[in-house]
Amino acid sequence: MSPTSPFMTPQRLTHLVAAALFIAAPVRAQAPAAAEHVVPSAPGTRRTTPIAVDGKLDEAAWSAATPLTQFRQTRPDEGAAATLATEIRILYDDDALYIGARMSDPMGAAGIRAPLARRDQLLAANGNNGSFNSLTTDKIAVVLDPYHNHLDEVWFEINPAGVRGDQFNGDPSWD
Repeated sequence: MSPTSPFMTPQRLTHLVAAALFIAAPVRAQAPAAAEHVVPSAPGTRRTTPIAVDGKLDEAAWSAATPLTQFRQTRPDEGAAATLATEIRILYDDDALYIGARMSDPMGAAGIRAPLARRDQLLAANGNNGSFNSLTTDKIAVVLDPYHNHLDEVWFEINPAGVRGDQFNGDPSWD
């Protein structure tokens, strides 16, 4: 997928990268706990050259990062291979963690679901919350275990319309 495709515009991808996860922590893609499923992982790559948060992911730093691609579903078929191509790259420096994502939809722009909502209103696991029960949204969610204690969970998410959400241990009032 081209980073300039009509359904992943630089503005949309900028929102994904700009949702900036400014926490230095080990990062692993989430997957079901079943033993037969391999959790894709890649080390973050130290950013040694400048990047622009413009959604293009065309700087050398992004090319140097190892792509994560072998994701698994949690819905509707937990553990099944992802049905749409997704590529995640992770960069970090002394101050920030940068997540670059390329996501595809075979229907192009017509397939993207991105309702506008208030901050944190799309946090429910199914993409719905309260009055948004009839809506679904495409989104990316990054869940970190910042203390590596398998207890604490920091969750950051954003949809293509730029609606952001975050929570700490299930508390959506945390910002």
